[in-house]
Amino acid sequence: THMFPIQAETFALVAAGADVIGRARTGQGKTLAFALPIVEKLAAAAPRRDRGRLPRVLVMCPTRELAKQVAGEFEGIDPSISTATVYGGSSVEMQRRALKAGVDVVVGTPGRIIDLIE
Repeated sequence: THMFPIQAETFALVAAGADVIGRARTGQGKTLAFALPIVEKLAAAAPRRDRGRLPRVLVMCPTRELAKQVAGEFEGIDPSISTATVYGGSSVEMQRRALKAGVDVVVGTPGRIIDLIE
């Protein structure tokens, strides 16, 4: 298969750890443009399953719908990567428990992420 332009132009940069700002139309693969190299990096690292471990990836999304979608992409790429989705309008206590259990990737909205940090 082939990569969309946004993916081809950003894959190596994201894999190298660079900060990237990209723009593309809906359906052009923006989520996979950053998720694939991140998952590749996580898969290459020694697996961590210790309880209470800190997340290795934090993805902020402007809306809960997008946060759910992005988390679903991470889970679909590699189900062995533990992902927590955090956003307002749902139980903060359940989200705290998930984070305390230890996850690899946290996807959430800015407001809830700030709430959980504080």
